[in-house]
Amino acid sequence: MRYGIAVLLPLLAAACANRPETAPPVPSGEPVDGQVHIVERGDTLYGIAWRHGLDYKEIAAANGIGPPYLIRPGQRLALPAPGKPREAEQQKRAESRGVPTRPAPARPAATVSPTRAGTPIRTERGALDSDDAAPRPAGDPAATAGLSRWRWPVPDKPVRGFGTKSKFVVYELGDGTAVRSATGGVVVYAGPGLGGYSHLVIVEADDRHLVAYAVNVPPAVAKGASMRPGDLVARVGGGRDARRFRFEARDRGEPVDPARLIATGPAR
Repeated sequence: MRYGIAVLLPLLAAACANRPETAPPVPSGEPVDGQVHIVERGDTLYGIAWRHGLDYKEIAAANGIGPPYLIRPGQRLALPAPGKPREAEQQKRAESRGVPTRPAPARPAATVSPTRAGTPIRTERGALDSDDAAPRPAGDPAATAGLSRWRWPVPDKPVRGFGTKSKFVVYELGDGTAVRSATGGVVVYAGPGLGGYSHLVIVEADDRHLVAYAVNVPPAVAKGASMRPGDLVARVGGGRDARRFRFEARDRGEPVDPARLIATGPAR
């Protein structure tokens, strides 16, 4: 008996040592990969998503946030890891919190600006004067029906094109060049820029596509402005930095070549 016990004790100890430990549960509201963004004053869900290369709808679904996607300073937002198949997981989380997961219908670019307290929300400093409005020929659908027709924001050739290393287009423009809206939509972000640019303007073209304009001069539009193709976004001027302009387009958070969208029209 003593011999049998002496043999069993080492075997039991070895079995316990080799048994894997159960991972502690992840606290509710914390992302599995530990990526968290603390909302600061002036942040918007669109700007946060753009900064982290994510789709704003994915962040909203992961955190149980529904339209109109309002966030508050100090709020902790779980950020989905980019590049992972997460649509089904986020839909499940959103449904468990009672948040609708069907995408909102696309908002066509309106021919009449929305108003707040009777004042049109168009631009800052009245920048869209008659000399800045892009000419629209008779019968232009963008002028008559508010349809979003994609176009290049400037006629110049870029100094850096879209490629594997740069997921955007960079220009060095002449003094006084107008940067115009590539598509219709609504300005969902107008604030501090990224990547060495002072200002960033993001336009939601439809329920899939966002377009961004990074400049080093104050933009001519404010958040909430309704845009049409050809409307003025900014007018560059001054030194070399002030004449640099970066143009980006994303489809559900993924960078896409603007040339493809402008040549063939965006997929719906």
